[in-house]
Amino acid sequence: MSRQQSDSDETTALYHEIRSMLRLADATSMAGSLGRFVMGIGVCIGMGVVVASIITACLVAIANTSLVGWTGWFLVYLVVLVPWLIWHERRSREDYLTEAVRGIDPSPSSRGEYELNRAGLAVGAYASLLVWGPRALVDGLRGLRGHRSLTQEAVFDRATGLVLDLAQVDGGVPIKELLIPPENMQVFASAVDILDRHDFIGKSTDGRSLWLNSRYRQKLMERKMKLSQGGDA
Repeated sequence: MSRQQSDSDETTALYHEIRSMLRLADATSMAGSLGRFVMGIGVCIGMGVVVASIITACLVAIANTSLVGWTGWFLVYLVVLVPWLIWHERRSREDYLTEAVRGIDPSPSSRGEYELNRAGLAVGAYASLLVWGPRALVDGLRGLRGHRSLTQEAVFDRATGLVLDLAQVDGGVPIKELLIPPENMQVFASAVDILDRHDFIGKSTDGRSLWLNSRYRQKLMERKMKLSQGGDA
């Protein structure tokens, strides 16, 4: 095997190890999928308290009875509405607030149309709050199971490439030097964010430079040496 082929194999092996490390960190940490799943449970419970309280208060004010009581409405939310929202999220993934903003007439012709715009925004905001918990549950569970969307896979690929680039330089690297035209800036920003969340990298105070944290730099150097020794053997 030629030296060039050996270096290529080492780089490929290192790339896959870094990617696996990132996926594991994202799946098992509170800053990643596990955190989203736990937060989704908390938000669902919190929204259940709010929904049950509103329904109970409205029924008592209108009919002087809550029918099934606060606890009953809370259970209806958790047992019926949350599963339905999870099913709906897995099928549609609608962004209600964005859709509401797009539907606004920038030049309303009357007071009534202006109020309709406001009402549409309010409905979009409440709908987004209502589905946030189930959406976090779905995303967190998918991440824990290792299931990723194509966009998420692209983010992990880009994050792995950034780690390899930063590992070749001591100290900070300007972000503009890490961009590879034509760069997908949304994927790039998400890759930087995931590396930052899991402490793979450090950022300058002005946010214009990145560097690989010393702990991960040392891990990569050790792993690279092992791969090199294995290749020489």
